[in-house]
Amino acid sequence: MRAEFTQKDQLIDGDIVEGAESISEFGEQWDDLFARAVDAPPYLARSWVSTFIEGGRLLGTAEFMLAWCEGKLVALFPLAVRKVLGVKVAVPIGTGQNSYLGLLLDPDYQSAVNYIATLIRSKKVFDVFYNTDLYSEDSATNNLLARLAEQGYFRRSVFRDPAHYIQLGCSFDEYFKRKIPKGKRRYKLRFEERKLFQSADVRVIRYIGQAVTSEINNRVAEIQLGSWMKRRGGAVLWQPFYQKLLANMAKAGFSYV
Repeated sequence: MRAEFTQKDQLIDGDIVEGAESISEFGEQWDDLFARAVDAPPYLARSWVSTFIEGGRLLGTAEFMLAWCEGKLVALFPLAVRKVLGVKVAVPIGTGQNSYLGLLLDPDYQSAVNYIATLIRSKKVFDVFYNTDLYSEDSATNNLLARLAEQGYFRRSVFRDPAHYIQLGCSFDEYFKRKIPKGKRRYKLRFEERKLFQSADVRVIRYIGQAVTSEINNRVAEIQLGSWMKRRGGAVLWQPFYQKLLANMAKAGFSYV
């Protein structure tokens, strides 16, 4: 299915492709788009999404909303669509695993958001879209939902699971010196650190990207199996699906251990 949408001298066209095997048609363009989408979470990378498809971890049929401009992929919306009592329900591919899911967008092509919304509405891609993993600061996906609301869809959002974070802006040691005043607190933290390293042969080793081999992933799974997470049912990294997911993300350069 193809259509065209013009806004601010950007001629956007695109299509809807179905089926897991269709990724081979635009896989390299997907990788290129992700590299340009500087604020996109790693959960929208091909290495993450394709693992769920290959592992059969999606409800319904894989459908991809694609937007192109002058032969370049500028937006991608990967969905799993199924019918429930005659109603077409869509969820992002990857639903069920804690992540941030939604629209992958080149920030230089904001008009592609309008195009994707129009494509969804005109082709009746779904009656209901359900996203349990929407990041409140994901402007691309939130803008898409706003455009769909303007075109007649009813939208309801519920806030949950606030995630606090700190942008250090420097090394940890420098941050520690700046922000932790001299006194009991700094002394206690350093004391606990020294006690840890003196208690046994303790080393901190860091692996990044493709340096995270299958052996390292297996070791991580072993550590998880021996931790408190096993008692709570959270030790899952030894399972084949998660080993494949870890391997694919490492190969794509996203893993940090």
